[in-house]
Amino acid sequence: MIVVVVWMWLNPRIFPPPASTNNWAAKAVLGERVWLNRDKIPVPEHYHCVPSILSIVSTTGMVFVRSCHWIFSDLVRIFTGLTQESFEQTDA
Repeated sequence: MIVVVVWMWLNPRIFPPPASTNNWAAKAVLGERVWLNRDKIPVPEHYHCVPSILSIVSTTGMVFVRSCHWIFSDLVRIFTGLTQESFEQTDA
């Protein structure tokens, strides 16, 4: 956690501002800033559903990835015969 906080403080100080904001990464950052500032400067109503849709899509993708991880890790254990206990055994 400390590393993340240090990086967030250090990052804007060691890298110069972008030469252009005409690329997708800069536009994404600017869009986040606009959305976070929506209490002071209102965002048009028709844009309010976009963050919710993106959150639903992202959550669905993460559930899918996690489910695949569980399924494939179980299949690896079944076909290889490896279990957690096999890693915990010690030579006594």
